[in-house]
Amino acid sequence: MSLHRPGPASLTGFEPGGRPPRRRLWPFVAGGAVAGLLVVALVAAFVIRPDNGTAAAEPVPSPPVLADGVTAGGQITGQARTLSDALARRGLECSVRFTGADGGQTGCFTFREAGRTASEVVYQYRPDGTIIGLNIKVAATESTETAPGLRALVNTVAPIVFPADRAKVTTVLQAWGGWAYGSWGDYEIVSRGPKTLVIASKADTTPIKVPVVHLDTAEAALAEGLRADGFRCARDDESCRSRYAAKGALTVTMSGPDTGITYLAAAASDMSAGAERAVTEKAFTTLFGRVFGHVQGSAVTPFGQWLEAHWDGRSHTAFVAGWRLDLQLIHGTTAATKKLPTQVKLTIFNEEVWQVPM
Repeated sequence: MSLHRPGPASLTGFEPGGRPPRRRLWPFVAGGAVAGLLVVALVAAFVIRPDNGTAAAEPVPSPPVLADGVTAGGQITGQARTLSDALARRGLECSVRFTGADGGQTGCFTFREAGRTASEVVYQYRPDGTIIGLNIKVAATESTETAPGLRALVNTVAPIVFPADRAKVTTVLQAWGGWAYGSWGDYEIVSRGPKTLVIASKADTTPIKVPVVHLDTAEAALAEGLRADGFRCARDDESCRSRYAAKGALTVTMSGPDTGITYLAAAASDMSAGAERAVTEKAFTTLFGRVFGHVQGSAVTPFGQWLEAHWDGRSHTAFVAGWRLDLQLIHGTTAATKKLPTQVKLTIFNEEVWQVPM
């Protein structure tokens, strides 16, 4: 489900009489350093509860500063709030990535497990809530599942953001690729097989640059800690693995510059025919504790708090402390495993670019 580091799509042709293609990939703003935090208390809060069944109260940290004047999270209002509410009614979960003097960015996500279909609407807006850009995406295991999902999202977004351009965008959607130029702004529909998206940008606006975020721990330091825990790690320190059952494995992959990790995925898998959900989930909580016992950064505590709040046996995606978190419970295909998660995976990463029409 991860859409880490999306590359530019290649399409031919554009709307007759329209402007030539000009999609750009907007760079990110260098972020400030984040303060290191110990994670032992976090892991205890996630795995252990008092006998009365209530979680121990913990102080709520201040939102991490992602760059000059830009902080994680925030409030939304106006048109941005109206769109968030409409998408929430469709079953998407919305979260604010960052807020600053120029506005902010919010994402709304859903993951329909049976069809392995992930849908999202990520949008930017000015301080008053006026929406200036949209990235609407649908990804599925089968390309035939993306068209109805994308049309449904556009039908929710269009009446709120670009009602006058709805017919033009719908026409391009029916052609399944191309460009449209309307009174609200410019649009591009991109088809990449099982992944499809609508990229939209309001006329005469400049996208808000996306802050970069990283953990305070580099790959080598995390790999060293995991080796001490009994994991076997690759020479490049970008992947580590440990077995916990006959067919069960704990895996960690990470990448990033020397300043700190910018991509981290931790998964517990069990392909045994009799694999039990409780066993796989317990293995994952153990893995989470080990990984974040070696990782520092101001986002670590919010990660654990979000994971605890969404630990309900379903998949979820959200922006947390400026990062994107994908929690996936992947089920098996056999009669013995199709109702049980054969893998629990948490992916934490930067979305490094903001796409606008060409």
